[in-house]
Amino acid sequence: MQEYFQCNVVSFNGLRYSETMEGNMLQDISERGLLDRLAIGLSGLCAVHCAATALFLGALSSVGHVFTSPLVHEGGLALAIVIGGFALYTGAIRHGQLLPTAVGSLGLGMMAGALSLPHGEGEAIYTVLGVATVAFGHFLNHKASHRSAHTAAHLSPELAYA
Repeated sequence: MQEYFQCNVVSFNGLRYSETMEGNMLQDISERGLLDRLAIGLSGLCAVHCAATALFLGALSSVGHVFTSPLVHEGGLALAIVIGGFALYTGAIRHGQLLPTAVGSLGLGMMAGALSLPHGEGEAIYTVLGVATVAFGHFLNHKASHRSAHTAAHLSPELAYA
């Protein structure tokens, strides 16, 4: 008698999907730590933006006002709050540790507070410190998620793909 095996897990670009696509894609992305990695990358881009603004202002003085526009900073903060908040929240639900969320929230608060300062050196310092703090919170969240998944896989192998 011939046995047939059915695979309920399909791998595509690092994301898990069931054959019937019943899985929640956002949950799969969150479980893989992709949001934390995206948020860390966005934090890095923000730090590069802050450091490069001074160089661009000197080199491109005719369009330098675009980089110092409050709209750019407010939009970046809104994006950081939405992506960062979702990643930190889902991580806290998954692994149950509040420290990464607290550290990330402190960084977001520092970034928001920097917007209230006059544009200049002080604002840049507080923004970069806030960005670094948010990135550190996402790093802690990513590590806690992997520890949680690793522990679950060793305790019960079937939970690793639940």
